[in-house]
Amino acid sequence: MKQFLKRTIAGAACLAMALLFAGSASAKGDIFTQRQILADEDCICGVIFLGYVDGEKYLADDEEYRMQVLENSGYTEEFEFLTEIPSDRIVETDWGAELYCIYPRRADAVVAVNACGYEESEENGYDLVVGEMMFESRSGAPFLLRCNISDIMNDCQVSIFNPDGTVLNWSPSISLNDGSVVLPQEGPAVYDASRKPEADYGGTDYGDTDYGNTDYGDTDYGDMNDGDIDHDRYDNGTIWHWSLTDGWEVYPTPDAGLLSYEEVVGDGNTILLDCSIADRRIVASRSFEADGEILRVGCYEYETDPVWGYCTSVNYVTELTATEAFLGGTAQNPAVMIQNTDQGLYKVNIWTGEVEWILPAKELQMSGCISYAVDDSTGMIYMCGYYGPDPVAISPDGDIRWRANADNDDIYWPYHLSLENGVVVTRYGGYCEYGEFVVAYRQSDGKNEWMDIW
Repeated sequence: MKQFLKRTIAGAACLAMALLFAGSASAKGDIFTQRQILADEDCICGVIFLGYVDGEKYLADDEEYRMQVLENSGYTEEFEFLTEIPSDRIVETDWGAELYCIYPRRADAVVAVNACGYEESEENGYDLVVGEMMFESRSGAPFLLRCNISDIMNDCQVSIFNPDGTVLNWSPSISLNDGSVVLPQEGPAVYDASRKPEADYGGTDYGDTDYGNTDYGDTDYGDMNDGDIDHDRYDNGTIWHWSLTDGWEVYPTPDAGLLSYEEVVGDGNTILLDCSIADRRIVASRSFEADGEILRVGCYEYETDPVWGYCTSVNYVTELTATEAFLGGTAQNPAVMIQNTDQGLYKVNIWTGEVEWILPAKELQMSGCISYAVDDSTGMIYMCGYYGPDPVAISPDGDIRWRANADNDDIYWPYHLSLENGVVVTRYGGYCEYGEFVVAYRQSDGKNEWMDIW
């Protein structure tokens, strides 16, 4: 790789004039517009996340499937060059499930894509190791990259070399927080052309509401805004939060509205919850649609007569689910819990349908595909996300009581919680040649009680 880097930088300047038009000869004029945007934004390249694809299919070998994937992405009209990328400019790692288009700013840029992996390091846990070269281009032309079997373990590195000596080394991936492309934090900037400035990534549309200049008339909130505590205020279904750092801000809540039983249990919906409590029936389902992942929760009398309902969504889909619904509270006072990775965790009163509290995502810091356990004698909730964190204890009032820590870099990917004899037994899916790591955390304070391998 070092020899390639030296050879590339030294030779790129000599080839600049000869290669100036090579990358755009077969592409439509839109590539010039996109490169001008890159110049205006001072970015070395642009990236378009085209969605998740079948890791078993090779796009270079199946043109029909490739064109279908590109059309389904919704970007072929805006980026006309997508459908004209030939098979020899498609780079694919084994089982890669994320599809990107990367296009350098300069037509004389030199591009290399290398396979990469990770090796253990005593200092940093795991270090990135760059392997063999999979792709090389001296035309700066757009190319497709199918990579990453896992959201947290990148399997390739893209290198872009400009004749002026500017070098980018970057492994594309998707953020577990909002589904956007993770851009490099150091070095030359990368332009995410697939993330629209006006897009709503939280799933809630606030329209033209101006929260900075809202006039609340003569409403008197008394000592609520006293400047020394964090607290919430509830106003007609809207939750306002006061913090010392941000002042008053609105917490988004799921869209409320009656949902017919048929809407919740429709074809293709995965039923997450279906139970009866007194004269109420609670049904929740998850579906994946054109708008992303959608969670629907309905409460019914006489089995199917709607009493209240909620719908929440994220407008992206990853390998981890981003929504969940389950029963919380106590046996005497049950509640419905609604979780949205982007928005947070909500507690809904079964009898009134009101949102009693929200634990916002920025405080909960929970990744997707959550696991949970509820102590129905105390109402304490224990949650973890597959990509972190370790278990978190949440009180019946929505306060975080403690955060656990496995305190071992080899223990990761928690996927199952259970309550046993005063401890939260947590099973982890991370690699272990002898089985699975299991850690028990005390329910009282989250301290490690014991660790085993099953």
